[in-house]
Amino acid sequence: MTNPSDPPVTHPIIEKLRPESHDHRTHVVLVGYIGKVTDDFIQVYPTLDLSVYYRIPEPRKHLISQEPALPGVESSPTRLVVDGSTKVHLVQSRSIEASYLSGLIASGHLPGTTGGPSVMSKTPPKSQQLSPTTVCTQDWDPIFEY
Repeated sequence: MTNPSDPPVTHPIIEKLRPESHDHRTHVVLVGYIGKVTDDFIQVYPTLDLSVYYRIPEPRKHLISQEPALPGVESSPTRLVVDGSTKVHLVQSRSIEASYLSGLIASGHLPGTTGGPSVMSKTPPKSQQLSPTTVCTQDWDPIFEY
């Protein structure tokens, strides 16, 4: 903690950025737990459920600074300042029940799956089609195919 009577000092991040007048650069602050680190990317988990992480490419080029969000706390997440032009990838993983993979949508997009129950309908005869001013006086039954 600094003494209020001490003269103010420039923040280290500002010293590193060296802003100029009319500076149009942008920066983003991410807070999270650093995971895998390589020369090509780093992973930052914003929460400890680990289902989502940010993948920041070329950290030596795009990462401006990093520091504990809660200094002195071992379990503190890290506060990262990233160049605003960086293409950060949001990666999400989620679990679903296998039965969802056998549904109608999956069968149309995933080879090897079969469609589950589907609901099909027929076009009603002209006499039963509604216009914006028609009052419906008859029931129309859709056809259910299983």
